Amino acid sequence: MKFELNKTYFGFKLLREEKIEEINAIGMIFEHEKSGARLIALKNNDDNKVFSISFKTIPKDDTGVAHILEHSTLCGSRKFPSKEPFLELIKSSLNTFLNAMTSPDKTTYPVASRNDKDFFNLMDVYLDAVFYPNIYKYPEIFMQEGWHYELENRNAPIIYKGVVFNEMKGALSSPERILGTLNQNSLFPDNTYRFNAGGDPEYIPELTYDEFLDFHRKYYHPSNSYILLYGNGDIEKELRFIDENYLSNFDKTDVDSAIEEQKPFETPVEISDFYPISAKENSADKTYLSMNFVIGKSYDSLLNTGINILKYILLDSSAAPLKKALIDANIGKDVFGEYEDDILQPYFSIIVKNSSEERKELFKKTVYDTLKRLHENGIDKDLKKAAVNKMEFKLREADYRGLPKGLVYDFALLKSWMRDKEPFEQLRYEKHLSYIKKNIDFYFENLIENYFLTNNHASVIVLNPKKGLAEEKEEKEREKLKKIKESLTEQEIDKLIEETKKLKKRQQEPDSEEVLNKIPHLAISDIDKKAEIIPSIEKKIDKTTVLHQHLRTNGIIYFNMLFDASPIEINKLQYLSLLAELLGTLSTKQYTYAELSNLTDINMGGLSFSLNSYGDFKNKSEYHKKFVIKSKTLKTNFAKTTDIIDEIVNNTLFDDKNRIREIIRKIKSRMEMYIMTSGHTISSRRIHSNLSQKGMFDELTGGIEFYKFISNLDKNFDKKFDSIAQNLDEVKNTIFNKRNLLISVTATDNDFNSIKSDISKLTGNINDFGAKPINTLFDLKPQNEALLTPLNVQYVSMGNNYIDSGFEWTGKLLVLRTIISRDYLWNNIRVMGGAYGAFAHFDKYGDFSLSSYRDPNLAETIDVYKKLPDYIEKTDFTENEITKFIIGTIGIMDSPLTPSMKGDVAITRYIAGISNDDLQEDRDAVLSTTSTDIKNFAGMLKNLVSSGKYCVIGNEGKIKSNSEIFDKLTVVFE
Repeated sequence: MKFELNKTYFGFKLLREEKIEEINAIGMIFEHEKSGARLIALKNNDDNKVFSISFKTIPKDDTGVAHILEHSTLCGSRKFPSKEPFLELIKSSLNTFLNAMTSPDKTTYPVASRNDKDFFNLMDVYLDAVFYPNIYKYPEIFMQEGWHYELENRNAPIIYKGVVFNEMKGALSSPERILGTLNQNSLFPDNTYRFNAGGDPEYIPELTYDEFLDFHRKYYHPSNSYILLYGNGDIEKELRFIDENYLSNFDKTDVDSAIEEQKPFETPVEISDFYPISAKENSADKTYLSMNFVIGKSYDSLLNTGINILKYILLDSSAAPLKKALIDANIGKDVFGEYEDDILQPYFSIIVKNSSEERKELFKKTVYDTLKRLHENGIDKDLKKAAVNKMEFKLREADYRGLPKGLVYDFALLKSWMRDKEPFEQLRYEKHLSYIKKNIDFYFENLIENYFLTNNHASVIVLNPKKGLAEEKEEKEREKLKKIKESLTEQEIDKLIEETKKLKKRQQEPDSEEVLNKIPHLAISDIDKKAEIIPSIEKKIDKTTVLHQHLRTNGIIYFNMLFDASPIEINKLQYLSLLAELLGTLSTKQYTYAELSNLTDINMGGLSFSLNSYGDFKNKSEYHKKFVIKSKTLKTNFAKTTDIIDEIVNNTLFDDKNRIREIIRKIKSRMEMYIMTSGHTISSRRIHSNLSQKGMFDELTGGIEFYKFISNLDKNFDKKFDSIAQNLDEVKNTIFNKRNLLISVTATDNDFNSIKSDISKLTGNINDFGAKPINTLFDLKPQNEALLTPLNVQYVSMGNNYIDSGFEWTGKLLVLRTIISRDYLWNNIRVMGGAYGAFAHFDKYGDFSLSSYRDPNLAETIDVYKKLPDYIEKTDFTENEITKFIIGTIGIMDSPLTPSMKGDVAITRYIAGISNDDLQEDRDAVLSTTSTDIKNFAGMLKNLVSSGKYCVIGNEGKIKSNSEIFDKLTVVFE
């Protein structure tokens, strides 16, 4: 249908229509005349359709009301009164994205699907949720998702419970998250950005139910909404649906959601605070220092593009001069930056980790002196060119690793759209890049002068470690709750007990079949019965095996090299993992590391090195160790790309002691951040390290054991340097062997044929010698282990190996995983236990695990795991329920993949020996799953749970109070 300007379609008046070349879309701006809703449609050929509705939500305190409301709207509504329609959609939809998120000044509800029927179902549930939520009928929703006093009986202590309450306890356990909050708060003392929109656990209990409802009444009106439609859907049909079912029921009104700008500071401010560390952790050199600058407005898309590139120049590149200056001055052991351009007044942060408060003045001086020097003398031209090229490649590639493009574009549009500015400017990157290239001689230097050297709207934060701080806060919370209980009358205590029982009764009672059937869902007939096949052909270039994935890639060549790591001895594997971190960041015979970094970024979109393990589907006791080089580049730059890889592989030097020390410290720092935020992955990996050879390999080369290895190298670096350099050189010379090489190319046939000679030249320069595989058989000792940290929450994992227990892989296990994750664990660990999330995992190679995320509990969660077999055995799933679980499982299996992701999947399948027939067999097994099949897994689960092992990473005090559960307690941080 051809839309005409200023005409109205189902209540929506078309105000503008433009072609946006950068995303190959027609952009249309509508206004719904009756309700005042704003709507943008981006029409293109992308079948991964996106719907999103956002509201300006302006916090006035730290109670997290916007965040709690985001959770609560999805707990039942007018048309869909189920307690968890969000969960029902996760179970039974083909969605490619389904979530909601709270930002400092907005709340967004996006969905995506490639299936038209599913897409309208998702829109229907989400629109009903935001405009007609059941929060007004059931205070228990607020109690469950936000906070409540829980009191089991008269003799029990009162405790706080609530999903958001516990989520934010976990989030604010991370020193980086604490620092990020302080950075923002310090710059905006007079407007909404001084508050934590997610909520501070200290203040969340101050939010009342009435205030919660008032927040919804005020902000969740169409006149305060911003709706996006994206993809190849029928826009006319979508507009009709939104109007007739929802917006036509509302009249336009004025919603006061304006954000007052923070006035610039006359002088920068300085703030000091603390974060918790464990009692046995060394507090020396654990301070964070940050400098923060307010920069322009979010709707200035040219400026934001420029500042993002400048961040790479100053702090992210291996050649980054500001990072180098701070490291060379010994101010800290890790340096990184952040640029928050999502709020009205963006800000830039320069962060030093592992420092001390005494270095604050030197930190400030080094930052200003370095920026002044760069402004006066100019930034290296190759570095500027490299940074611009990297940004350009990223924008043109638009590879968001499975995240729907429409969602990324929506967040970009909102930066201007919500400020009543031109939204499409955020997507028109070509003219911004053209301007920057034209003015590259002085553009970034001018940014430094205008937004850093002469900008007083700035702050300096000192975040010091403090032993016992977590325990202090817990004790303060206990005392507060104790006093609250002491102040209650007997009648009030009885009321609290009754409210606790009422909430649990609501949580435990399943929705009726009638209520569940109101939620729209697909049928098996809506699903494609055929497994999606990635075209992958095995070829030869000289004697080297090459996998070619013939895919359209917009002129990009994804080129991967995989070297067999089996010739590496056990005691050298961790050095091989370290080598992966070092290659490309050290000098070579021909280039300094700065020159190499610039050359790489000028010619490529990315170059990375990693040590990976791959299971073997045909022989599940085996696995394959591969050292992987991944690159992406344009065809015109491919010859130069192979020259760079050749130089790195053959000529990397290990003689720069200070540089290697710097990178080891960075690895240690980044692993500490990862451990604090990804405990579910860490704990699950730790369990499997004592259950399988592959698991131990993964742990040694990327888990806590690798962190200990890196920490030891850092601690004893001067003493160990000679052996470090020798070991690195040895593993490099062993691993790069043409006889152990597998290559993967994802590109069109024409592009593949054009680069064969360059590939041949590269492989011709790689060593060719016989290297025998070494039997790296690890000694496995399964145990129950706890990892002690200053976290305020737990990540509780249980694991086992179902093949070792006598069971075999079947695709039906994928449906079982869906049932466990999205039914049993969700209800028992998230809804009733108050954790933020919980997951089940089965893989083709025998690994089985259960994990919780940001969990206030420990023993209670383990008890939930133990009861899983009984649940599976005793639950009679209806045919309708099984159908939903099957559809949800297929939705996971059919997640859309970018060309680079398809290339990675093809490699994994090839190495693991997974055929297209195997994929079809799995899909057939999923589609044919019955309730009886699921019940038949009860015996397997009894075996797995009864002999399974536990690993918990979490709060030191909580773990010690449950120490009898564990065979071993391990302190993570020294």
